[in-house]
Amino acid sequence: MSSRAPTEAARGSRPSVYLSEEHELLRATVRSFFEANTSPKQVWEWDRQESFPEPIWQGLAKLGILGLGLPQEYGGTPADEFAMCIVVEEIARVGAFLLYAYLPTVSYCAKTVARFGTEEQKRATVFAQ
Repeated sequence: MSSRAPTEAARGSRPSVYLSEEHELLRATVRSFFEANTSPKQVWEWDRQESFPEPIWQGLAKLGILGLGLPQEYGGTPADEFAMCIVVEEIARVGAFLLYAYLPTVSYCAKTVARFGTEEQKRATVFAQ
């Protein structure tokens, strides 16, 4: 089996698995955020205590990661599903337990309100914080 990337003809109509510059920048941004703000010892402590530290949550909000894929008019950050996958991978790289707080909040709850909520509910929900 060859390790070379498939040619355009071999790939056919399938989408490319290569990430865009924006995706690579997102990966680097999230990775550097966690490298600068966490240590393996801290992560182990958070896991043991079953906590998600407020400063980390606020830092992700400042980066726009908490509003990923949500409408801008409600505080979201435009992004596709690849972007969400990249963020999930980078958070899991630090500590998979952190996803128990991130995924339900960002993916399930916020997207449901953004898609099906009334205008009043959307305005009352602060997606990016």
